[in-house]
Amino acid sequence: MHPDTILLFVYNLDKGSLSDIWDRQYSQGHARTPPCNLCALIQSPVGMKKSWKRFISVLGIPAEYLYREEFGEQSAHAPFASPGIFLKLGGSSILLAGADEINGCRTTDDLISLVRQRVQRYHP
Repeated sequence: MHPDTILLFVYNLDKGSLSDIWDRQYSQGHARTPPCNLCALIQSPVGMKKSWKRFISVLGIPAEYLYREEFGEQSAHAPFASPGIFLKLGGSSILLAGADEINGCRTTDDLISLVRQRVQRYHP
């Protein structure tokens, strides 16, 4: 694996909206459809879900979590339909999973399986 390898997780949210979402969900009951399935799968109101945090730690690839406009400021992939998962190898980024695939995940374990499978293509 390239020494400058990073996993980029791009939320389908604007900067600063994550805390607003949790506030609304827990003050008015859970929303019917989360605005960002990626966020719903890996975050809880108190931080990153333990199973996800453990997976990323064991995977051994540094991870960054970006809001869509943050990613757009630093990527040639913009615009794209967020959420998205990218593998940054040096100066280039490879789309590992797009919005349809991420939104098809129903559980954190589904997302873990998807990421593990896609990363293995580049890091057997």
